[in-house]
Amino acid sequence: MKKLMKKMVEGTKQVVVNTSGTIASRLDHFRKDERGDAMQWVIGILITLLLFIAVYLLFKAQINTFVVDKIFGKMNSLD
Repeated sequence: MKKLMKKMVEGTKQVVVNTSGTIASRLDHFRKDERGDAMQWVIGILITLLLFIAVYLLFKAQINTFVVDKIFGKMNSLD
């Protein structure tokens, strides 16, 4: 039983070490190779802004109510 447990612990340690090394390698590769050019950054920012605007327009009433009631309501009660 002890040998089996020791084998399992060693196997788990090896998997953790290999996984962290693999993740670090992939992140380094992504950082170096997938930076993109200026046009990709501009398009990405525009798409993100369009998504935020779309969500805001869909939930405008709920967002305004939340901000006024929860945030400014608490600020007014501090006086």
